[in-house]
Amino acid sequence: MPVDYEQAALWYQRSADHGHERAKANLGELYMDGRGVPLDVEKGVRLIRDVAETGDEGAMYDLARAYKFGEGVAQDDAEALRWLRRAADGGHSIAAHTLGRVYLEGDGVKRDRQEALVWFIVADARMPLNGRTADERKEYARSTDALVRALPREQVEAARQRAQQILADLP
Repeated sequence: MPVDYEQAALWYQRSADHGHERAKANLGELYMDGRGVPLDVEKGVRLIRDVAETGDEGAMYDLARAYKFGEGVAQDDAEALRWLRRAADGGHSIAAHTLGRVYLEGDGVKRDRQEALVWFIVADARMPLNGRTADERKEYARSTDALVRALPREQVEAARQRAQQILADLP
């Protein structure tokens, strides 16, 4: 059955009008893509930002992507990293994995393989809680396994300890 984006937009709008923040962010995504609503990237980003500012990690991640790629906002790596870190700190598994990649590649930050491993471990632990499939988790775990093999034992242990501290602070 094909997705009826116009109906989705209608129901997201109704839910958002009743205070459902995730529906508001989903509506923002539809505006950014022009699915079921007229294309309005700026309006989409505004809706997503409103939700991100309430603490929704998914919306924070979406806003980070908008800043990274200049979608509906001026491209801004520092702002993208700020929202990405907030999403990862809040337990968003894909944001945590993406933050690990940022540190692994030195994308806007000093390259730091130990810090990358910290965030890969956090992402691995959060994947089942964020609705990721077993296959998705295996794919992401490869990054963790590769760093565990590449780093000295002391750095791996330090990364594991730091990751456990981060995980202990998550809801």
